[in-house]
Formats: sequence, structure tokens, C-alpha cells
Amino acid sequence: MKKWITMFATIFSLALIHWLISYGFEWSFFDSIIPFGFIALLIIFLFTNKSGAIGRQIDLQIQRSTLIKVENSKRVNEVSFVMVGSVVYFVMALLVSFYVYKDYFIN
Repeated sequence: MKKWITMFATIFSLALIHWLISYGFEWSFFDSIIPFGFIALLIIFLFTNKSGAIGRQIDLQIQRSTLIKVENSKRVNEVSFVMVGSVVYFVMALLVSFYVYKDYFIN
């Protein structure tokens, strides 16, 4: 249940942040939904992927500050529901954009 709440909270947070940014810069919400969804997806991927460069950099910083050397092991990626929520938001953005601009795509 907690995982589903995390996923829906991510979707709601992304929509709220996108609305605030588009309102602040006076952009159309639907015109900027795909670029925002893609950028949000990329940023969330970089920070939730534990086997990526940012995850390894954080591990190195912790090892430097504690002076404890930890042997690097191969990590198994697990599903992050924040990442799943951002993927769902991006797919919803694609579907909403297609629906709003369906006349442009069909005609």
C-alpha cells in the first residue's frame, strides 16, 4: 500500500510542480507537458538509480567522510516507485498531448 501511495504522490507532485512552473513563466500547461515529463524522468532516474554514477559518487563521499572503505559489489537494481510514478506521468503526458492536439496529428 505504501508503494502505491508513493507512486501517486510522485505523479501528483510532478503535476503540481509542472503547473507552478508553467503558471510562473506563463507557458501553456499542455505545450510544456512532454518536455517537463522527460526532464523529470531523467532527473529522477539519475537520483534513484543506485548503480549509476551519482549513486557511486554518494557512496564515495560517505566512505571519505567516515574513513571506512567498503568493497564495491555488484548491485541489483530494484524497482523504485518514484521512478515508476515518473514513467506513468510521462506516459500520461504523451496521451494527454495526443488527445489535446489530436486534430494536428490526424489531419
